[in-house]
Amino acid sequence: MTTPNTVQVTFRLSGSMIRSTRPDLPVDRRRMWAFDALYWTRSLMSQLAVFRSAVNEEIGLLQVAPSQMPRLAARTSFAEHVTMVAANHLFDVLKGTPRNSAARTAIPEADLNCLRLLRDVYEHWQQHRFAPPEAPRQAEQALKQLYPTAEPWQAEVHPDGRVLIARFVDVSALIEKLEVLEGLLQQETELSR
Repeated sequence: MTTPNTVQVTFRLSGSMIRSTRPDLPVDRRRMWAFDALYWTRSLMSQLAVFRSAVNEEIGLLQVAPSQMPRLAARTSFAEHVTMVAANHLFDVLKGTPRNSAARTAIPEADLNCLRLLRDVYEHWQQHRFAPPEAPRQAEQALKQLYPTAEPWQAEVHPDGRVLIARFVDVSALIEKLEVLEGLLQQETELSR
């Protein structure tokens, strides 16, 4: 709103933004590893929050808005899939964790490995949807071999509010572990300056 003696000025920033891993870093392998691990840790934490929110919204609308369920189910499923993609990238980065890094043991490998295998199942969804029941489903077989109780495409919500991905990975517990990992990685990036 302007009055006779005022002028309103609006500034707008423009330009490109880099929002992936940092290509401007010096070629210091430990520092690059720490920044990549920090990036994928934060990406996974963000996606877990989106997934948990989508599950809770879907559960909340089961009774009141059945017409919205297909849209919500698609949102929840996609959020779950992207969560698994971020977990897979973090799993790959953490395989290169330096031996003397405290970050080596911050996340149980079983959680990230389960999400990585679930990602494989989701990537090969056509095998599950269109193949005859007796057809081999290698991605699901690999998952079930290591995590027999994991159920792809199923989220479980407990009375205390906990949400489990594939009835196996506890979202809240994983976020807590990722917050610890984030702190450790932040220290790694500061130490490597």
